[in-house]
Amino acid sequence: MKSFSYFKLIGVPLMACAFSAGVQATVLQLAPINSFTTTTYNGFQIQSLDLNDKCSSALDPRCIPSGPYPVQSSPGQINDQAVILTGNNGNPMDNIGNPSGPFPTGTAVDNPFITPDGSITSFATSAAPEPGGTFAGDKTGSWEVSIAALLTYLNGHDLVFLFDNNQQGGGLNQSLSIWGQVSIINTSGVVQDCVEFSLGSGCGSTTPLLTDYVPAIGNYCVSTATGAAYAVGTAGNQGDCLAGDYFVNDNLSTSNAEYAVFSSYLNDHLQAWADQGYLLSINMKYFGNNAGAEQLWICSECDFGRNVPEPASMALLGVALLGLAATRRRRA
Repeated sequence: MKSFSYFKLIGVPLMACAFSAGVQATVLQLAPINSFTTTTYNGFQIQSLDLNDKCSSALDPRCIPSGPYPVQSSPGQINDQAVILTGNNGNPMDNIGNPSGPFPTGTAVDNPFITPDGSITSFATSAAPEPGGTFAGDKTGSWEVSIAALLTYLNGHDLVFLFDNNQQGGGLNQSLSIWGQVSIINTSGVVQDCVEFSLGSGCGSTTPLLTDYVPAIGNYCVSTATGAAYAVGTAGNQGDCLAGDYFVNDNLSTSNAEYAVFSSYLNDHLQAWADQGYLLSINMKYFGNNAGAEQLWICSECDFGRNVPEPASMALLGVALLGLAATRRRRA
């Protein structure tokens, strides 16, 4: 899923030459969860990887430990990851039957959905060509994986989704709006639980209102004193921010991921759901696309920082990352 609320976007097509033989696992320690680093959208938390990079490099205690950065995201660099969405310019990545892929043949998992190029302005898994899957519980119009197989893939690490968005242009012209649901289903396709990434609450209709989509804008400044975002969509470089503040660029090119998205609730219940033989099912939609090559995958070796105490002076930090001068909501 780039910052799922002001994601990174840049329109450079993925090229077949991006593939390489040296595939490596994605390894990342996210910053500690606090009101500076983390924004909550319904049932999910999100962090801007560029903000994490900038503030951890500055030895800002709110962002340490964190890294390494940047997080590579070209097809050849994530070919061994559990890929949910991938661009249509370049060779498709298979989650099964691929010698370097994440799952052995016979695993209950879908191959990636193909995201559209810039000539198509919206995407929905529910309307996209089905990437395959003949296992019990597989549903048309969503991406499924056996939770037991997913736990084997994670091998003790947290469930973290990484998103590489690729819009064209700058400022508000690169705004992308995103919505997603992760459902827990049994092998008959019956929903057992659900967590949603949106501006709403709970799990709503799979045909969300436009007001429930999370907007993503690629560049802004963040106050180190208050955590407030400003010059959203108008800041072009560090010189547009006040001295000492962070310039955040969530539009890092097709080779770097911009956002990490995770749900503590999902992560904490995976084992119980695996014991029931359940599957994880993902339904995703976005609009405002002007370039394409968006990629979403489940990281194999990522861990999110647990909540840490904050200094009293930081207890009321406002939005640090995303949102047109809105106040950041604390993690539930």
